[in-house]
Amino acid sequence: MPDKNKPGRGVGPAPGRNEQNKSSVNSLSPRTAASSGYRRRPPYARHLVADRSRTVVVVTGSDGWPPAASGTWFAGRKLLLPFGEDPAGYDWSAVAGFADAVICGFGRPEPVAVITALGAILVNYVARIIYLPPGGRIISVRGGGHG
Repeated sequence: MPDKNKPGRGVGPAPGRNEQNKSSVNSLSPRTAASSGYRRRPPYARHLVADRSRTVVVVTGSDGWPPAASGTWFAGRKLLLPFGEDPAGYDWSAVAGFADAVICGFGRPEPVAVITALGAILVNYVARIIYLPPGGRIISVRGGGHG
């Protein structure tokens, strides 16, 4: 019977693997990534098809994943801010190819501070931002991205 205290098959790290190198930059959460200077693209950003005459949708809220994953609703024109995440942890430059951005909330809304932070980032890339909170009133802000 093998000794459980000795490294072997399936026990402990792979031979030669440095424990300190276990995590990579890609595995950082957006909260950690923002403080490290690394920012990853938001979910579904790789599916964007930029068109300066169209609007990009940024899905937010506790129920944001299903509409963001939809293959038909705003196909190629939406991305997601995962609920509870810091928008500063993501690289939002992918929205620069669009005319306007609509922040569309589903389920429980993000706190006002999170939506404000997201808007402050997006305003650098698009001409106008429209916020559609779940069951709330529409808020529109002019941006400085282009126009």
